[in-house]
Amino acid sequence: MYELLIGLPPFYDADDTHKMFDKIIHSQVKLPTRLSVEAKFLLSELLRKDPDRRPQISEILEYDWFKGE
Repeated sequence: MYELLIGLPPFYDADDTHKMFDKIIHSQVKLPTRLSVEAKFLLSELLRKDPDRRPQISEILEYDWFKGE
């Protein structure tokens, strides 16, 4: 979803894949200000480092972003 909205993967590094992997593990995702509050919230939930804390599909479908309001 991040890549579809932004155009690049969230931790992209064109020059160094090792840096990219390090960013995935250690960095917080940077969300552009142009995204809606609902999109930012959903992306931040989906990109949580701990997979056990990520929302389930049934929960995701209840988010405001999917309601189109």
